Amino acid sequence: MGYANKKVVDAGGGYRDLLTSCMVELGEQKIDLFKRPPNPAAEVLILNEGATGETREDLYKCLGALLAFSFLCLQPFTVELATCVWKQIIGDKLTLQDIKEIDTKAYKLLHE
Repeated sequence: MGYANKKVVDAGGGYRDLLTSCMVELGEQKIDLFKRPPNPAAEVLILNEGATGETREDLYKCLGALLAFSFLCLQPFTVELATCVWKQIIGDKLTLQDIKEIDTKAYKLLHE
């Protein structure tokens, strides 16, 4: 297996390298699928509801494939997604604590 300008010995290294590269790009927000939440203390990413374009749905499908690939290959998924994102992926109900993690102002308004 090889990349365009790089040879890779495939003993799992190529897969790890590919996943790491993808996760770095997501974490650095080079792809607008995610954004930082309103809570500046939160070091997680949330879904970017403002992401637009014809390829948006394809990118989310690709992300789903990367997640599945990561889990099946037992490789860590190194992007820190907010708890509320993971709960939405698995179909779990959101709580006020999930809101607090990403937006303390909204949490205070809802908690009153």
